[in-house]
Amino acid sequence: MVTTPGDFNVSGMLPPDLSGASQAFQAAWVVSILVASVLSNLTVLAVVLCIEDLRQPANYLLCALSGGQMLQVLVMAPQAAVLLTVPEASMTEAACVLQGILFMVSITFTPCILGILSFDRYHYIVHPTEYRNRFTGRSVLTAIACTFLYTFTMTVVGLFQGNSYSLNIGLLVCTNSAVVSDVAFVVCSLPAIGLIAYSYILIFKEARSHSRKILPSVCYDARRKDFKAKIKTAKTVMLAIVIFFLTWASMVVAYVVSSSRAEPGPGDMLALRVTSLIFLLSAFPNPILYAYRNKFFRDAVRRLFRRTANAVKDMV
Repeated sequence: MVTTPGDFNVSGMLPPDLSGASQAFQAAWVVSILVASVLSNLTVLAVVLCIEDLRQPANYLLCALSGGQMLQVLVMAPQAAVLLTVPEASMTEAACVLQGILFMVSITFTPCILGILSFDRYHYIVHPTEYRNRFTGRSVLTAIACTFLYTFTMTVVGLFQGNSYSLNIGLLVCTNSAVVSDVAFVVCSLPAIGLIAYSYILIFKEARSHSRKILPSVCYDARRKDFKAKIKTAKTVMLAIVIFFLTWASMVVAYVVSSSRAEPGPGDMLALRVTSLIFLLSAFPNPILYAYRNKFFRDAVRRLFRRTANAVKDMV
């Protein structure tokens, strides 16, 4: 069995002067984000799959992003809620290994998908004539599948160094202390970050060049509006990237710092706990962001709700 240590303070390896109210707050936080994430991301998946107008390659990437973010919260939140509410909680060794693998997959798959999304927006804006031929439904679905297989493969390499999965009492999730796992994580993440930076540098260059070429005259209104709409989609993706990396980077830094110490102290555990709770926040804002910035997406959500309500009425 993989259990919590005997001296484990469920209120979070936080400073001992904090009362049980901290534990209750953390449990409520985790459960609230779990519910919000599942509902919001399932809405994205349902809207894209059920509304024919939205079955487009770029939206399949949004579905993959929603799936990755839902995975990260489903891996982290349920066990965290149990550990925060059940003092004698335990789990089997196999369950700990499985959770550790899925945790690493979830925090590497999402940045990789954001990298592909950025590259997609770059081609959509900078190479519009070639975009439809390059980013077809088949090519996008293949890219998503290959990304998942790549991140999964890089994650399980830690098993070759032996079973070093154990419960991280700061993150309240099982992690692998093997060096090869940390290397694999970097190998997965750095190319995604580089692709995001490369894509947006070229997008901003194109936006600046376009603003100089298109003079403010009536004959260019349609062309200007079309380009502004494209830039707006790129900005929406950029906001999603910023939200994710602000929370993701803080947790990764806290994890790297604590892992570098022979004996992580209460301060390290506190940093891990706070940053992991903040990281969970990244799992649900994106669908709200899409609805706020995209009128067509809002209309599609309304159409889906009306269709579902009518189907329920017919069944009754």
